[in-house]
Amino acid sequence: LPGYNEGVTDKSPIVSIQAKNDNDYKRTDEIRPDDFVVTAKHKNGKTSTVNVSDYIISRKHVERVGKSTSIDIKLKNEKDVSCTVKVKNHREPIIRFNCGNPDLKAVKATLYDNGELCFEGKGDVLQLDSYDQQDDYPILSVTFEEGVIPTVMDNWFSGLETLEYVGKLPSTVESLNATFSNCTALKEGADWGQCSKLKNINEAYSGCSSMIKLPALPRSP
Repeated sequence: LPGYNEGVTDKSPIVSIQAKNDNDYKRTDEIRPDDFVVTAKHKNGKTSTVNVSDYIISRKHVERVGKSTSIDIKLKNEKDVSCTVKVKNHREPIIRFNCGNPDLKAVKATLYDNGELCFEGKGDVLQLDSYDQQDDYPILSVTFEEGVIPTVMDNWFSGLETLEYVGKLPSTVESLNATFSNCTALKEGADWGQCSKLKNINEAYSGCSSMIKLPALPRSP
């Protein structure tokens, strides 16, 4: 009696849900509730598929950086029942070059098609005067993988007018002389709270005409 069994399951309380979504999303794509398959587990041990009209999702667009974005899903009528699922950020490498110091290959700077410039690998980073803008793929954000430990970042992104976001700075950074000067699209300063060895921030954000928020200076040990 399939119909009878479904009715019994529907009447049994939902104790948990899980969700699946195999799509990958560009920054401009909208994440829709019907992109997910949400399954409910009932108190009687049975499972059922949750109707798209019975749950809400926490966001409509992916994060600007990273490989994935966490989405919270909650039932409308039982908001204490929820789950979190990671969806894929569309993030294809466009340019990659070695920039480790002293081992050039230990760290790579990768520019992805979503505008993220990510420093990947382990070790210090070669000191360059600046990182050149790519006309076809502008640098919109900068991030650092755990294990990348630059000490001097003087002038790295000076004059990068397209830069909108900078992730958490590595704790090893000691100098940020003019690092983000004249980054006119940057509205919020990078999180440098863990940079206890920071000694030089001269003109770090000079000429950042859109800047509205700077984090508190880090405390020395």
